[in-house]
Parts: sequence; C-alpha cells; structure tokens
Amino acid sequence: MSGHVVVVGYGHLGARVCKALERSRIPFVLIVKPEDYERNEEIREMMRRGVGVVLGDASQEWVLRRASVDKAKALVVTVNDDTLNLVVAEKAKKINPALRVVTRIYSEDLAEIALRSGFADEAFSTTKVVYPLFVAACFCDVRPVPNVVPLEVPEGSPFVGRSIRDVEGVLGAPVLAAVRPGGELARDPQYAVRPGDVLLVIGDPGKVAESFRAAASPRGRAAGRGGQ
Repeated sequence: MSGHVVVVGYGHLGARVCKALERSRIPFVLIVKPEDYERNEEIREMMRRGVGVVLGDASQEWVLRRASVDKAKALVVTVNDDTLNLVVAEKAKKINPALRVVTRIYSEDLAEIALRSGFADEAFSTTKVVYPLFVAACFCDVRPVPNVVPLEVPEGSPFVGRSIRDVEGVLGAPVLAAVRPGGELARDPQYAVRPGDVLLVIGDPGKVAESFRAAASPRGRAAGRGGQ
C-alpha cells in the first residue's frame, strides 16, 4: 500500500479519525497494541471489512514499517501520551521525511516543540483548539463541524472531465479533493474529474446529495453544457 494514512491509537479521537477516513474512502492503516485489539470489537470488525490493522507498539520502528509508513502520505498520532506521540512522530519522520505528521498533544509547550523541531507538521493541543468554541458559545449557538460527504463519480457522469473548481460551482459547496481509485488524492482546483473518483465535499449531506442528483438530471446536464 502507498499514499495511505497511518493512524496510531483507537481511543475516542482515533476511532473518530478512522471512521471519517473510512466514510470518505481514504485508504488507511491502523496501529494499535494487541491488548486494545483484543478488547475492542470495532477494530476486529474493521479488519473484517478489509481495513489494515497492525498490532504493536508504534514507537518501535519495525511496527511503523509494517504499516508502510515509508510509503504513506500522512500519519495521525492520537494516543493519550504526549511523550509517546512525540517519539512516534520523530521515528516516522526519520523513516519518511516527506510524511505529513499530525499529532495530538495536550501540552501547548510540547506542541510548540514538536512543530519547531520538525517532528510534526501539525500538533494540536486540545485546550487550544476547543477554547474558542467555549467563548463563542457564551454569545451564540456554535455550529457543528461541517460534514465531509464522499460522492463517487460514475461512468457517464456530467462531472467527468470537469475541473474540481467547476464541480464546486455546480454543487455550491467546496470540494476538499478527489480520491482516485488507487487512493491518490487530487487537490488541484484544475484537476479534471475521472470516472471512479470519489469527491470529498464539505456540506450538509442531504443538500450535497440533492445537488449531485440534480446535476445528473437531463435539465442539469443541459445547464452544465451551457455553462462550459
């Protein structure tokens, strides 16, 4: 496997990251300790669905290599241990310097160290991420984080051959990327959509799906040709 995401840990955060990746059809490999695997039916169910799971300590180089971190696009470290997260990030970067590393860090000081040292490309302190929501909630309703809606482009779709930017205009919603059948991410706004691509669209699932269906209707196709 190559161009995938490696996720370390399957606690509350790790589970949500894995579910979001699977829902968006982004290939990933999960690293968990054997004892976590034994007591978590969700992990075993993911394996039955074909998700790669590596059992072991992610701070060990051989475990990272078994998850093909040398060929991965990104690493997400979600363990509840700042020191361990930094060790994993450092070792992964040494194996694959081009790897994009995103790590959870509770200490803001350690988060700053991780960024300055180059061990992590993003280091999120939970407190720093969440406190603006608490302040905003004092004065208004805080909207939930937007959904990422995966939309598969079939053969013959009116989106085939059109750029991501054009698709955004038709759907009226931002497109994060197009995921190729092999797992490669296309983020260039000028990328021409191909059959089999999965578009990652930000927005309300119902509204996005409705816009997608409308664009595929005869009237939507005619309007699309007129706008090209």
